[in-house]
Amino acid sequence: MTKNPCMLLCAVAALACGAAPGTGEAEPGEGNNAPSLASRSEPRRPAPAFEVAKLGGGQVALAELAGKVVVIDFWATWCAPCVDTVPVLNAFFDAHREDGDVAVFGVSVDDAGEEIVAEWVAEQSVRYPTLLSDIDLSQRYGAIGFPATFIIAPDGSIEDLHVGSLDLAELEASLAAARAYQAALDRAKTRGPS
Repeated sequence: MTKNPCMLLCAVAALACGAAPGTGEAEPGEGNNAPSLASRSEPRRPAPAFEVAKLGGGQVALAELAGKVVVIDFWATWCAPCVDTVPVLNAFFDAHREDGDVAVFGVSVDDAGEEIVAEWVAEQSVRYPTLLSDIDLSQRYGAIGFPATFIIAPDGSIEDLHVGSLDLAELEASLAAARAYQAALDRAKTRGPS
């Protein structure tokens, strides 16, 4: 066990930003160049259910989004790398806003209040809907740092996770994988048991 708490905190922060231990480079599967979690051998994990307030009014429940690919980006106003994710998510949102099978949300984990979150959203020119939650929801999802972007397949399972910065190509690949997974499920249902 590490006896120096500063070293432990630095290691956790580095991992949260996508750095491989001891290399200073991105770990495959985190940050840029992240492969889909769907390629791993363990079974898919269901996304934790939630119902949270939406900035500007109303509520959003994950259950109401069943059948859609849902992109959830956990962030905080105090998270410097979270700023870099906004343009990527804006571009993805703009490209898919008319698609009937895609929903994109930023989820603030701030406890500073709606006014502070609204100011940050305006300053960063966020165009996708913002949800107001807390760190507990991000922890239920398994986020170990911010930003943490989860792609949820139409069946409600977690398709992919990106911790740290990401690019548009990664999001598009995750969307394609989630759609392909759903298409395979639909084909299996149509064929029935063998």
